[in-house]
Amino acid sequence: MDIAAESDLIDGGVIHLEIGRPDFDTPPHIKEAAARALEKGTVHYTSNYGIPELRGAIAGKVLVDNQLEYDPLSEMIVTAGANEAIFLAVMGTAIQAMRSWCRIHPGYTTIIASLWREAER
Repeated sequence: MDIAAESDLIDGGVIHLEIGRPDFDTPPHIKEAAARALEKGTVHYTSNYGIPELRGAIAGKVLVDNQLEYDPLSEMIVTAGANEAIFLAVMGTAIQAMRSWCRIHPGYTTIIASLWREAER
């Protein structure tokens, strides 16, 4: 990050994506939507796949903008960022491979992480 910061000071041409810190303030309509959600009590965990309405909106946008049709309930997932998306894709592939030789019951979330860590040794 030091090299990127130094380059940014020299020519201002660096777009920082490495730490998830945008160089602009949150737009007012998003702040207002967040405040409304808090006032309504929308503060609890959502589906692990993302809020169904958001997935539906994304599917609609992808259909209009890219002419690609996806089922938001079975073919879409919303993540907190690219790192999580990549991690889930890799883990999904690894878990599919593991299913041929490993059965875990009950399936606690820490078991998969522990197996992954052990596999790296």
